[in-house]
Amino acid sequence: MHEHHVAHRDCMGLNMMVDGSMYSDGWHPCVPSQKPDYTGDARYFSRTQGPPKYYLIDFGLSQRYDPKDGLPLEYPILGGDKTVPEFQTSDDAHDPFPTDVYYTGNMAREDFIQKMRGFEFLQDLMLDMVQYNPSKQPTMDEVVRCFDVIRRGLSSWKLRSRIAPP
Repeated sequence: MHEHHVAHRDCMGLNMMVDGSMYSDGWHPCVPSQKPDYTGDARYFSRTQGPPKYYLIDFGLSQRYDPKDGLPLEYPILGGDKTVPEFQTSDDAHDPFPTDVYYTGNMAREDFIQKMRGFEFLQDLMLDMVQYNPSKQPTMDEVVRCFDVIRRGLSSWKLRSRIAPP
């Protein structure tokens, strides 16, 4: 999105969805372990056998910018995550792209790292993304490159390992 000069401005867990490609015959929306018609267990592939796609949804607060207009500045919009550091101390306009980086890092930290064991390999990247000073945060392109390096460095055993509550 950032490559296309679009800032989401509300990246949070409730705005993330995963497709159902892991389930070959579908699943029931209320009981995901069951087939849609309750005739048995839903058959599925592991995430490494059939990697699902993840989607960012709810573009109601999103904004597209023209790069010819220079650095975009937006006044704080308090979406689902109210912890953005620069919004705590000022109502001034800020670059929305580092805010997206913060939102995404904080979502990963709160929804994965703090709630489950098995995501420790992301800790350093998430800490970079949620730095108090937005000018010290990586860009989203740098985050993607760093994540790719981390992912390639993980063994197939680690990629297939279960996650568990602490």
